[in-house]
Order: sequence, then C-alpha cells, then structure tokens
Amino acid sequence: MLFRRSMPDCNFIIRVATSDEDLVAAEQIINRLYGWRGYGAQHTLTKHESRTTFVATHGADTLGTLTLSVDSPVGLSVDASFPEELAELRKRGASVCELTKFAFDPSAQSKPLLAILFHTIFTYGTHHHSCTDLLIEVNPRHVRFYEAALGFRKLGDLKTNTAVNAPSQLMQLPVCEIEDNIERFAGENPGSSHSLYRHFLGREDARTLQARIAAVYDPSSRFGRDSVLPMREVPAPSIHLLTA
Repeated sequence: MLFRRSMPDCNFIIRVATSDEDLVAAEQIINRLYGWRGYGAQHTLTKHESRTTFVATHGADTLGTLTLSVDSPVGLSVDASFPEELAELRKRGASVCELTKFAFDPSAQSKPLLAILFHTIFTYGTHHHSCTDLLIEVNPRHVRFYEAALGFRKLGDLKTNTAVNAPSQLMQLPVCEIEDNIERFAGENPGSSHSLYRHFLGREDARTLQARIAAVYDPSSRFGRDSVLPMREVPAPSIHLLTA
C-alpha cells in the first residue's frame, strides 16, 4: 500500500497493482466504463517491467485505475497513434513516459481523490524513473480538462486511436513543470481554480508519501512495507472524468 486517506464520504487506499487479482479488478473497471463510452470492453493489462498500474480502492470496491509506462524497447501505447511525434521527441533526446488506461467510477470521484492519485503517481515516477516528458492520449473532449487541471499541452494533430475506435489527441507535459507546479500550488486553498495541483498534498503529507514510496523498495527505511501513514482529511467535491 502506498497511500491511505479518510475523506468524509469515503476511505480509500492507493496501491500498485502487483497481483493478478488487482489487475483483473483494474481491467473490470476499465472495460465497464470504456464499454459504456463505446470504447470497447475487451481491454487487458499486461505485466511488463516498464509499466506500473495503480488502483484506488474502497474496501472491496475498485474506484479507479491508471497506468504509468516508461519508454522501453517495446515502446509506448501512444506510438500506435502518434509514431512521428514520438520519433521526434526521442530524436531530441527526450526520455518519455505515458499515462494510460485511466478509468474512475463516476459515483466515487472527487477532485481531491483524483489529485492524490496523480500526486502519488508523479511521486512514484520521480522516485523510480528519470523521464523528461509525460505524455497522455485523450479524447478531444477531455483536452480542456488536462490543460486546466494539470498543464498538459497539445502535441500534433488529431488522430484515430484504433484500440478504442475514437478520435485522439496527444498531449505533453514536461516533468520539470510538474515539479514546479507541485512546489508552487500543492496544499493551497483551491478556491474556484480548475487546477488539480491545489488539491495535491501539502509539504508535510508529501514528505510522508515520499517516505512511504521509498519504504516499499527500501527495507532499511524506518517505515515498514505494511505501515499506514497518517494523512489529513480533505473535502470531496465531485468531478467526472474518463480517458482512453
């Protein structure tokens, strides 16, 4: 377990999906929500050292899932739709990674929960990888969300994602900007801002999260693998989001 948090309407846990049971649960929510959107319902999550799938759970229920993939000889999912753009990034020396297979149960969503999921993945990625650019492939109707919420920018023209038979836009976010935005905005009063960074963990909780992530892979850490880290309670406004 990487993270546990109590909110007024939901106690949830974020962890890396390491077991077949976790991956099956992630596939089920992906296929349920993607199928509802008309994106197909036969998607699978395959184990590979370059991919890390995260799941958010409440009791026995899987609330959502998101996979972080780093570039490797097998490439990235976005290579299928945007080979020229990826070739140009690699030619310039960029070390690329992507977020993919994102699905979240609309009945359980909240900005703080989504923000903490992204914060956990960003922290995990920074701790384990040395990527310079984060990519995501989204339906055009989600472009504005990613621009306003996380600072992604469009890269290239619209293409067709054949895996879901839907229009697709590639978006890019320099990792250095993620770190800057977390430093500037995390833990601040979100007010009416659309930015998810303002719902990220404050400095104290972020340090605790970093220690927990380090502990999972460093037995010498003072935090054991099964330790539960205390986190502050946060409110839970609603938001609906689904992306391929």
